[in-house]
Amino acid sequence: MSERQPVGLVVPLGPNPASLTEVVWRLWQEGLDADPVFVVLQSEHARDYLDLEILGSGGAWAALRAACPGALPESKLQIVMASREPESKAFGEAVFSALRAAQEARERVVLTLSGGRWRGSTALSSTVFQLLARPADLLVDVRLGLRAAEGATGFYFPDQPLQELRGRRGQHEQAFVARDVAVHLEPLELPRLRPFVGEGALGSFAEARRAGLAGLEAAAPPSLSLDLFEGALHVDGRPLALSHTYFPYVAWVVVAAWRGEAVQPSDLAAFRGFLREVVEAAPSVGHFLSRRRARSMAAKLLDEPLEDLGEEPLKGQVHDARKALLRAVAQAGVRRGGLLEPVFEHRLLHEAGSPYKAVFHRLRLPAEHIRLVGPVRLSRRHANVGVSGVG
Repeated sequence: MSERQPVGLVVPLGPNPASLTEVVWRLWQEGLDADPVFVVLQSEHARDYLDLEILGSGGAWAALRAACPGALPESKLQIVMASREPESKAFGEAVFSALRAAQEARERVVLTLSGGRWRGSTALSSTVFQLLARPADLLVDVRLGLRAAEGATGFYFPDQPLQELRGRRGQHEQAFVARDVAVHLEPLELPRLRPFVGEGALGSFAEARRAGLAGLEAAAPPSLSLDLFEGALHVDGRPLALSHTYFPYVAWVVVAAWRGEAVQPSDLAAFRGFLREVVEAAPSVGHFLSRRRARSMAAKLLDEPLEDLGEEPLKGQVHDARKALLRAVAQAGVRRGGLLEPVFEHRLLHEAGSPYKAVFHRLRLPAEHIRLVGPVRLSRRHANVGVSGVG
């Protein structure tokens, strides 16, 4: 027989205390001894029901200890009162302190969603778990395999002494046997935010919540807005000092990322197609392509035959444009500025049946963090399928 493993347990409770004995019994069946057990109560009303049905003389706790020999030392059961008002923030603080205490005692802790009908308890318990959960900790929903066994039916766990019970299913009474009721602990996978909180901010629920929000905001990708009319870039609301000479290439890469694509800088036809798409989508001649400072790159692509250009005349300007973008990002002090650096991506293409490697430039910034502003409106789809009024 394999050695039993201790696990910390935190159980928020409302007026119905049965989920406490249900989860402890289920864990014991799986070879896990709940030790310590923290019961977080929403109100004095919930405490009354816990004492009456579970902890009192002849209650379900004594029967559970008899059914699970060697487990459940009474000294390890701790009661944490939240507040007289379950809607108050004190409930979140109570669950937070209980989970912290359980984590100090055990390497693995189980937190249950079992707080009664008040939906705020579920939301707060879930939030506490996200802020504190370590890799081995679990958040579980306590479920019964028979709906008629739920509620004040006298059911506390399948091996209880009183086996013949009656409950309701819809409008009808239903007789059932306790040992036939399955108890399920449904694991819930939620994002674990503890790395964003930091160990120094785990003193209270309110402190951890503030630190978690700040940590997530700091770790989130920057927000990039591109104004094709004015020839301007803003990151997190701050302008990037980028010369109009290099703006056409940068705009090409940004719009491609907005469309979930990459660009091939050596594909002059594709570059020209993008510039012409901008011209067609701009109702005014005041857009950036009409400015003399941008003509050095744009003029060659729009005014000269492609066969007369070759790759070299633009290769240097594309290289300089990448460097100029990186300088502008660094000067602006953009958080996570590396996401705005066009990275190299090698792809195997075929031309006339012969394979060759091509270099693409791809922006790692997620498309949902890119916004096009101004009167120039482009389609989310590639230019080959036309433009629309979606900006």
